[in-house]
Amino acid sequence: SRKTTNRQGGKNGMTIEFLKFHRTIPLVTRFSEHSEVSEQYRVIRTRVAFEVKAHQLRSLLVTSACTGEGKTTVAANLATVLADSGYKVLLVDADIRNGSLTRGLKMNNDQGLSTLLGQTTQATITAHQLSPQGLYLLTSGPKSQNSSALFHPERVKQLVKQLKASYDLIIFDAPAISEMVDAQVLAKSLDGTILVVNEKIVSVKEIKQAKEIIEMVKGNLIGAISNFAYR
Repeated sequence: SRKTTNRQGGKNGMTIEFLKFHRTIPLVTRFSEHSEVSEQYRVIRTRVAFEVKAHQLRSLLVTSACTGEGKTTVAANLATVLADSGYKVLLVDADIRNGSLTRGLKMNNDQGLSTLLGQTTQATITAHQLSPQGLYLLTSGPKSQNSSALFHPERVKQLVKQLKASYDLIIFDAPAISEMVDAQVLAKSLDGTILVVNEKIVSVKEIKQAKEIIEMVKGNLIGAISNFAYR
């Protein structure tokens, strides 16, 4: 049988949860609502919702130390269970180079985050509604190999402020923080950061480096989700 193990961690004492799930099912909490994994996500939702309420967090970054740790699946499912609990949630695909979340959900990507960041004036793009419970998706937008130029700190802050006017909670699924400056800018600009860790892929040294990067940019690391993915 599979077990969930808890640890204490995070700047504000958020519990680290150990998850196991099929990486090929992006929204397991929607398609397998009564599964063990869905229940684990609901436990994490309780922890995150506490942090959100206690510290008035409106924008969250989900990132990892390295590519392939399962952060996109975690971000999508976390956004789903938070929407189920009454939040109006915008899930943002902030991986402009690859758009893993957008491709995984097979959404039209003619416009999206890269479009908004590339505008010099305030622009409006309609987000895709993923569920009637209040879950929306802002796609990555047209691919950009020079995404670092788009992720200017002031422009990111302006955009987040604009989005907060329409949503209770905004969750950004970003590239690995150790590999892309995009995620580092987001960590600095958003209210909180959640680090996804798959200890079968990443070393303790790499985890520490990711934590140090978040601290270096003065990000608010509220906790970590340790994900043991299996096939």
